[in-house]
Parts: sequence; C-alpha cells; structure tokens
Amino acid sequence: MAGLHDTEVIDLVAEEPDGSALLVIVKEGAWALDDIALLKAKLNTYAQFVLDGGLASHYPELLNRPVRIRIESAAPPSTTAQDILAVAQTKLKPYGIDVTHKVNPRL
Repeated sequence: MAGLHDTEVIDLVAEEPDGSALLVIVKEGAWALDDIALLKAKLNTYAQFVLDGGLASHYPELLNRPVRIRIESAAPPSTTAQDILAVAQTKLKPYGIDVTHKVNPRL
C-alpha cells in the first residue's frame, strides 16, 4: 500500500456497510513534523479525485454515494495533524465528504 508518503496515489477505496464510499489514507508509524505537508498533499489528492470525477469514473458503483476519507494511523495524530483534519472536514463537508481518523495499531 502506498501510504502517506506517496501523495499522488489513492491507497484504498472500499464500500462501507452503510453504502458510503470509503477512501483510506494509510499512515504507518508515529506522526512526525514532516508528515504535515504530506498529509495536506494527500488530502488534496483525495479531494481532487472525488471532486473531479475520478471516483465516479473508476468506481461507478459508488456514484452519488456519501464519501468518507479516513486516515488510518498506527498512533493518534499530532495536534497539528488534528488541526489539518479539522480544516479539511470543514472545507469538504459542503461537498458531502466527511474526513475522519481511526487508530489502527496494526499499522
């Protein structure tokens, strides 16, 4: 899986049990200061993929579904990363895109 460091790649697309489209960003290891710029770039890639029609063209079965971008990381995000996620949620919510985070210790 590409992960946070490959900012131009969509790590994972799936369908949630509720029918929502799920796009996952994978962040292995602890959060570092360098990860902030990578997180911003990766979130921009994901937002562009959804808003510019990439999701609909590659996954037509998910067309017109609610969209969730979830960051899965081995550790809780740093305060700065949490701030970035909050800003992304605020900016993307009007487009029907939720931004969430989940700690996954297996990463």
